[in-house]
Amino acid sequence: MILGSCKGQPDSLEKEIRAFVRDNQIKNIIFLGESDYPEYVLGAADVFIFPSRIEGFPNALMEAMASNLPVIASKIGGNVDLVVDNETGLLFEPENHNQLADLAKDLFASQNTMEKLGNAARKSMIEMYDFPSVAVRYRDLYAGLRG
Repeated sequence: MILGSCKGQPDSLEKEIRAFVRDNQIKNIIFLGESDYPEYVLGAADVFIFPSRIEGFPNALMEAMASNLPVIASKIGGNVDLVVDNETGLLFEPENHNQLADLAKDLFASQNTMEKLGNAARKSMIEMYDFPSVAVRYRDLYAGLRG
């Protein structure tokens, strides 16, 4: 499944990916387009692959990690702030398609690794980004500013 459409993204490869899938008659890839309910799609997924070239602090990656999914993400921007390589997910060098393919192949070959990474990803999201954790950090920040 490919979720999202890359609309308005100057470096989108969606057309090329669709053409590759069509030309090579790949039957097991579904393009879902945009969704206001990604949680339903995440619930049906086994792995979340996030090959972005540019990211700030990606909500989609956070949502996947919070959904207990093992993630593979490009080693850029906010991705490296969220994913601890080989602990809460896997990171690959941007544009290194062979590394991404190898990581995905190895991950799919090990249900144990998939579960370990997915569980660690969810735990990190809960510890760092659930409302009570964020509220405590803001409280501490404000208290520190008052001196």
